[in-house]
Amino acid sequence: MHKPRKVCNHQTIITFFCWLFPVLDWLPRYDVRTQFLGDGISGLLVGTVAIPQSISYSLLASQDLIYGIYTNFFCNIIYVAMATSRHNFVGSFGVLSLALCWWTIPPPLGMGWLPVTGAATVALSLSFLVGLYQVRMFTILLGVLQLGFVAVYRSEPLLSGFVTSSSLTVITSQMKYLLGLKIPWHEGVGLTFQVDLFRYIQNTNICDLLTSLIALAIIVPVKELNDQCSATSLTCGSSASWTQWCGGQLCWPPR
Repeated sequence: MHKPRKVCNHQTIITFFCWLFPVLDWLPRYDVRTQFLGDGISGLLVGTVAIPQSISYSLLASQDLIYGIYTNFFCNIIYVAMATSRHNFVGSFGVLSLALCWWTIPPPLGMGWLPVTGAATVALSLSFLVGLYQVRMFTILLGVLQLGFVAVYRSEPLLSGFVTSSSLTVITSQMKYLLGLKIPWHEGVGLTFQVDLFRYIQNTNICDLLTSLIALAIIVPVKELNDQCSATSLTCGSSASWTQWCGGQLCWPPR
């Protein structure tokens, strides 16, 4: 009886919760006078870029625009409370949003597809199942079978080619929203979507094009300024994500 009492004391409980929620450990040691200015500037700049980016990813995934805001908002709250690595990235991804689009938009001649009104349910279920498989089953399977050496075969040219091709795919997929075009759905392989971009380019919506150009003229310099500030600003653990969340709230006020 004495040994469990020595282990389960108040100090052990505090240590456990600090390990589970690292924000309880670093937030009391956060120096506002020396760190808040750099973190605040970085948070505002990142929040300014993250909001239109999350909206564009919602369009890629064929979801309502608010779901992109929700993704970045709640992920950052969880990251602030439970994450320890500032290099970890949370939120939405362009490639994943584009892949999700194939399951949420029914093709015109497809049979057995859910209606567009159930796109959010399909996206939620698919994301949960993929995350459950990747985090639990796939990771445990790799550990049991000792398949870590497979990463050696992922050479730098292979990864660079994948990143470049995925970036081009995401860019071309967003062009119809930048130009305000309505391109019909296509099935099969090939560059049918890219061909349709030039086929329907005469139907470009001038208002959408001007709005997109103005947004790019603001977002691109802000992103470059954010990269420079991130290289020189002082950060402490998850504090950068905390200020990113604050910046997002200032840039996206509640209605």
